[in-house]
Amino acid sequence: AVFNLAYDMAVNADPDLRAKAAAAKPAAPKDTGKVDAAKRANSVNIPSTASGKARVLTEDEELAAVYDRNHKGQ
Repeated sequence: AVFNLAYDMAVNADPDLRAKAAAAKPAAPKDTGKVDAAKRANSVNIPSTASGKARVLTEDEELAAVYDRNHKGQ
């Protein structure tokens, strides 16, 4: 603890060393809640189709695709 305190005092006493020490520290995340939420979102398992076939579209998805195809040029 004494060594760490002496080191911090020495680094902070010299402006050049203070700038170098500040540049060497990684930027801390501003919102740790967002970081945790992003990690949870990335860890969600999405099951794939074992047979390699595309999943069957629902009726709403099929109707939306037809609508999009027919109204693309308007």
